[in-house]
Amino acid sequence: MSSHVLLACAAPLAYLHGVYDLAVLLSFVVTFSLAFHRNTEQNGGLAMIDRFFARLLFTYGTLQILQANNIKLVVFEVCCAIATTGIWVFTRMFVQYNAFWHPIGLHIIPGLWACVVSCTHQSLLGKR
Repeated sequence: MSSHVLLACAAPLAYLHGVYDLAVLLSFVVTFSLAFHRNTEQNGGLAMIDRFFARLLFTYGTLQILQANNIKLVVFEVCCAIATTGIWVFTRMFVQYNAFWHPIGLHIIPGLWACVVSCTHQSLLGKR
């Protein structure tokens, strides 16, 4: 549960920097992810909603790469996308490693990525 801290911190950062679409999206991601993990990670409606918002956040981050204003941001964000995807695929193939790698690849790395996007990008829905 504590691995959600960067995702949770990214929401107010996004709000403070005027990236309101990301702030709202992160609020949904954190809420449903925490609820899913507290609900003993059972499949069902909550799991589907959690996966939807997680995938929407990944898509949002990927689209933001196209808006990066320097090569360092592009490289950092592409590395985050690759690491997140790689860890997701790895833990799907080797479920015995999920408990260790899931928080890193699907909470911490996306949380760091979202914090950087919050502070360096504009909203995808319009100007600040």
